[in-house]
Amino acid sequence: MAAEFAALVLALLMLRCLPLRVTITIAGVIGRLGTRPAAAAEALDAVSAVKQAAAWWPGRAACLETPLAAYIALALRRRRADWCIGCRLSPVEPHAWIETAAGPAGEPDQAGRRLHAAVRT
Repeated sequence: MAAEFAALVLALLMLRCLPLRVTITIAGVIGRLGTRPAAAAEALDAVSAVKQAAAWWPGRAACLETPLAAYIALALRRRRADWCIGCRLSPVEPHAWIETAAGPAGEPDQAGRRLHAAVRT
């Protein structure tokens, strides 16, 4: 869990201190460390571990911070996934998540409310 906590701290620093466009660019560079696609189980494990690490964080760590941290943690393990920023529709709900070839990792299934990515790194 130490790697996930470090990834969470890095994600929080990037999101708090940098403009979003710079954070997205840096995330894209970090994502290139991943040499093999992450399996759905690996992505789910990363999301779960980051959420556990976030429980120790005294501030906010929600849907923008935790997927970015999971994305970074996977990249540090040489695994590749997509960090997505977008929304669900009906009603509109902004959201961020990580996605593998199998689909969004750790996202509850909401019938008829697919996730739509506006940004994908």
